[in-house]
Amino acid sequence: MNERQTPADLRAAAERSLVAPGKKRLKAVAALKALDAELEPLVVEALRNEVSALRISELTGIHRNTIRAIKARGTQ
Repeated sequence: MNERQTPADLRAAAERSLVAPGKKRLKAVAALKALDAELEPLVVEALRNEVSALRISELTGIHRNTIRAIKARGTQ
């Protein structure tokens, strides 16, 4: 710790350093949520047409556990 900077100054600087990358991450998460919403009915249809969960995962990057959850929701 620099003698001129208090712990509060260091905390404030650390928080400021998080703002820009944090905004980028939040934007990316929102974009992924939108893509997930777009993909979900397509995944349900692919499963109905006997495309395997493994193949769907390879094509979309969606984890197989998530595909199982989508399948469960799609059959209700």
